[in-house]
Amino acid sequence: MIQNMVGPTAPHVRNTGLEELGIDITAPSGPPVQEVRADTFDMQIWLIEAWTGSPVNVAPDEHDAVAWFTEDALGELSLAHDSYLPPCSARFLPSIEPDHD
Repeated sequence: MIQNMVGPTAPHVRNTGLEELGIDITAPSGPPVQEVRADTFDMQIWLIEAWTGSPVNVAPDEHDAVAWFTEDALGELSLAHDSYLPPCSARFLPSIEPDHD
């Protein structure tokens, strides 16, 4: 989940999940995985590992669409600001190994 605001906290991320995606997010287990500071915005990227519900666009006045996509499709996305793209790329995010039981 990407949050574009100054200093959101884990509870704020949970509230945003409900208000904008209609999902109940399990509190992030750690701090943001990436922080980006620019002239016109501050952005934090959080790893969301669990939630209840199916993400939908509950805030169509704020988002054109909500969708899953691969890293290969990033270049095709129409984002609000061009500087959002690099932090979304896997090469900028830490490697996250899946849990194996």
